[in-house]
Amino acid sequence: MLIYQNRTRSPFKTNLLKWYDENKRVLPWRHSDIASESEVHQRAYGVWVSEIMLQQTRVETVIDYYNKWMKKFPTVRDLAEASLEDVNTQWAGLGYYRRAKFLHQAAQKLVSKQPNKEDVVKLPSEVKDLEELPGVGKYTAGAISSIAFNKVAPLVDVKQDVEGGPRPGDFNQSLMELGALVCIPKNPKCKSCPVNEQCEAYRLKNQNKITSVEQFPVKKKKGASHEEVVASLIIKFEDKYLFVKRPDKGLLANMWEFPTIDITNEEEQTNKTITSKIKSDLLVDDRILQITQIPEDDLKSLKITNCGQITHVFTHINRLIHVYSTEIVSSTGVANDATKWMTHDQLSTSDVPTLVKKVFKQYQDHVAGGRKVQTTLKLKKRKVEEIEEEISADSDSD
Repeated sequence: MLIYQNRTRSPFKTNLLKWYDENKRVLPWRHSDIASESEVHQRAYGVWVSEIMLQQTRVETVIDYYNKWMKKFPTVRDLAEASLEDVNTQWAGLGYYRRAKFLHQAAQKLVSKQPNKEDVVKLPSEVKDLEELPGVGKYTAGAISSIAFNKVAPLVDVKQDVEGGPRPGDFNQSLMELGALVCIPKNPKCKSCPVNEQCEAYRLKNQNKITSVEQFPVKKKKGASHEEVVASLIIKFEDKYLFVKRPDKGLLANMWEFPTIDITNEEEQTNKTITSKIKSDLLVDDRILQITQIPEDDLKSLKITNCGQITHVFTHINRLIHVYSTEIVSSTGVANDATKWMTHDQLSTSDVPTLVKKVFKQYQDHVAGGRKVQTTLKLKKRKVEEIEEEISADSDSD
């Protein structure tokens, strides 16, 4: 949406705010005007959490996660005092886990400067101060500053002549609401738009100077994605499965996953070469050996089963995962900070990424398929035996 340069701000803001008051959605992080200082800062915390969750995620998805988060971590101090693992557990399913890590780090930074547990932890009200918090960019800082503290802080690219005036927080929310409900990317509802008279794209379309308002804004080309190929190994011991922690930086930082090895640059990616790579590189990882204590002789003869493959798409990464499994009969080692055993039930409720759950489902499907084949073979064998018995009985009667 583009604004006429020769229009005053009054009709635009007046019409937009009127429409917003009548049409805004009821969202858990939206509250009416709040009087007390403690309530203002509590509201700021809620706005902050919602804005971080809404990055790359739809409102409909965020609502349930937001409510659960605020129940688990009702204040900044509660969040700061939680472990990163607890934080990731609450975040599990939203993806882009760095967002949760940044929230946690920022909360700890705020609490470190406000140690008195009797006081409400205050967020900065100015954009420049908010931007000093981990994971808070200009957009998020503007949202917190305007919505929670009613400061004049632009969220989107609008002309300066529409930024000022009363209700800056509501104005910013009305712009976002307009983009979500009316000025949508496909088939925008221009005729019912409260500010279509101030919209440059709408004017150009009506004058037949452009074919569609969807020509604005010009889309930026996405960065090229690249391919990755990995092998994930599910190690089972009794009713538990082995997990290792990823590095504290990079993709899915500090998250739990099945032992995984990158084979992107391997010349051959056959079942034989992948199995060999798992035994020679992955299973001899110090972290894994410490907890499994697999003897070298047993390692060579360990049966590795190919469970198929899956694909998973990150923002700029297309990953192909070869899923393998093995089962060990003993584990005399002890867990460490980088490894742990989890049961199926624990896996279902833990903070593992969606990718890990997809890998486990592939494994389960393979196991179930194997059982089905075995059952079918047993039934066929039984049927053959019954036929042979009938033939034998007929021969005896003759």
